[in-house]
Amino acid sequence: MKSAMKKSYRYIALVLAILMIGALALAGCNKSEPAAGSSAAPAAGSSEAAEEPEVTGPPIKIGLLNETSGAYEQWGKMELQGFFSGLYYATDGTMAIDGRPLEVIVEDTTCDVGVGVQKATKLLEDDKVDILSGTCISSIALAVMDMAAEKGVPYVINCAASDDITGANFNEYTFRTGRNLTMAAEAGLGFLNEDEIEGTTWVVLAPDYAGGRSGGESLGAGVEARGGKVLDYIYPPMDCTDFTSYIQKIKSLNPDYLCAAIVGNNFIVKFPQQLKELGALDNGMQYVTSIADFDFLKTVGEAGIGQIGEALYHYNCWDTPANDALIQIHQELYNGEYPDFWAGESFVGAQAIVLGIQKAGGTDGQAFIKALEGLEFESVKGTYIIRAEDHQALQPMAVGRIISDGNGGATVEAAAIIPLEGMTFPVTAPGRA
Repeated sequence: MKSAMKKSYRYIALVLAILMIGALALAGCNKSEPAAGSSAAPAAGSSEAAEEPEVTGPPIKIGLLNETSGAYEQWGKMELQGFFSGLYYATDGTMAIDGRPLEVIVEDTTCDVGVGVQKATKLLEDDKVDILSGTCISSIALAVMDMAAEKGVPYVINCAASDDITGANFNEYTFRTGRNLTMAAEAGLGFLNEDEIEGTTWVVLAPDYAGGRSGGESLGAGVEARGGKVLDYIYPPMDCTDFTSYIQKIKSLNPDYLCAAIVGNNFIVKFPQQLKELGALDNGMQYVTSIADFDFLKTVGEAGIGQIGEALYHYNCWDTPANDALIQIHQELYNGEYPDFWAGESFVGAQAIVLGIQKAGGTDGQAFIKALEGLEFESVKGTYIIRAEDHQALQPMAVGRIISDGNGGATVEAAAIIPLEGMTFPVTAPGRA
């Protein structure tokens, strides 16, 4: 467990950050999640109330696209909680910047691209947000990023990871503070030596959507760059619950390694369960995947001890002041819960938004762009640099190892930390190299 922060975070009692989630409540979220229309402040008595900051200007409106319901509802909850934790951290608990209170308007994409576009239109045209953020789903981010650019509204993406966002589809108004899929693949394969991969056969499995295919291609490219051979790419639908036919195909191909880019609860929990049930790992095939969220760890349990792979975010892997702050704030806001998976990514995105507005001296789009380009700051994983050429945040990455939690379950430790310098890669944004 991380050491307690010496600094005490205080939260204002009045409503400065308003959750407006259309006509929807936060379906499926537990009781610690802020309800629609409520303050994002912690429950009464969980923290000393701060004095109300002096308001000297109009609210700063931040629109957050979020998977409040649908297949990735659990991940949407993580992103939402991490985002508010990041705003509290970056504003020192005031939820205001230079006398202007933050108003966060959350819209549920329902994990659907069409709905995501509708909600982005509302945020941009009706609510007239100053900054757009959010969504864990790359296909939604890709669909709305040009909409924001056309309105001159910066779009800061926390979690959606398709390489195309800061690559082929680049626009000057879009930034990504989370890692991309090339970085994930490099971290995910980095624990294997090239001589362990050379001459081996692989099957790559990922969900059938933009981010899943991009992730699968990145993993395959990493394998083949190290001398391995990809026998096939398999893309089950995002909402798949029965993986039997896909697992039977994998068994018939009999690869040395199955490499899975897992996204969403079905792929994290049901897929590995069915791999075991159908005996897919009985003949020595090695299963290589990201180390995902708490549900994933509950599923693999002690049987997963020793497994190594990319760890997007686990609170045990990072020993930084910002990670300590994230843990403390998250637990104060959400009834003692530890931050999980996407919370670490969205915390950084919220922090970057605040830093950008502060540096720009306001919310003018062009000034915000200049403020974030080349910005170097300290956050959860250490030093981040937002590359000016493609607006991708370079950052350290963790290779995680599953270990026993001492109570019959599993947790994660850092097997290796790949420094920021080891996470550089070519700029692929057209005309920006």
